[in-house]
Amino acid sequence: MAKHSLLLLLLMTSTIVMSQSTLSVQHRTIVTTDGEIDDVDSFIRMLLYANEYKLEGLIYSASMWHYKGDDHGTPFISEMEMTKKLYGQKTSLRWPGTQWMQGLIDAYEQVYPNLSTHDRGFPTADYLRSLIKVGNIDFEGEMDRDTEGSDFIKAILLANDPSPVYIQVWGGTNTVARALKSIEAEYQDSNQWKTIYQKVCQKTILFTILDQDATYKNILPLIGPVLKSCTMDTSLPVSLIPGSDRYRRKCKPTSRENS
Repeated sequence: MAKHSLLLLLLMTSTIVMSQSTLSVQHRTIVTTDGEIDDVDSFIRMLLYANEYKLEGLIYSASMWHYKGDDHGTPFISEMEMTKKLYGQKTSLRWPGTQWMQGLIDAYEQVYPNLSTHDRGFPTADYLRSLIKVGNIDFEGEMDRDTEGSDFIKAILLANDPSPVYIQVWGGTNTVARALKSIEAEYQDSNQWKTIYQKVCQKTILFTILDQDATYKNILPLIGPVLKSCTMDTSLPVSLIPGSDRYRRKCKPTSRENS
């Protein structure tokens, strides 16, 4: 309970002035996270601004700094030079588990009545809980199989809603890469591929926090469509509001051209 008391204190004593529908259009966003401590801090901040955008997914994922292991003692060596030197061979690495988001949402639920008096746009705790999925967490860069998290992202990208989806990657890109690989595997040889490809290209915007596994560099350019890609602006908080002009200016297409 002690680790959640800070969130309660922040939410109850915050002097943030919350306006009704600050953004005329609520931009859609999915967050994938490896549970690094700065991600936990960003998650708390994100809850304070959850009335400003539409959260559509909260996905546990892995990275070069955090992975669960496969529960069989399989040894793994990082593909990233820094963590390869730091940690060498590991069967798991600093894994924070798949319950910390739920704990913070439990704390959010306690102050939700007060938050919603300022703006009815704050989502309910039950809605937020429904967004939590476990993605590819066994190892850094692991994307060998479909997971609940990758399937959830895949379904959102394939849905008929054409509005942009800002996918914030706070850890590694492997769960997102798995979702894209699954889309390509299912549709590439079908007569629907051109339509599916264009749909995913037009609606997906990736916001990555540095390279925290090798899938963005090695895999996404090969399997992914031409997505808009954003890099971190270190002068901005990680959980910035998707859709802002400053955010968009950081976005650019990836190098792959295909149709």
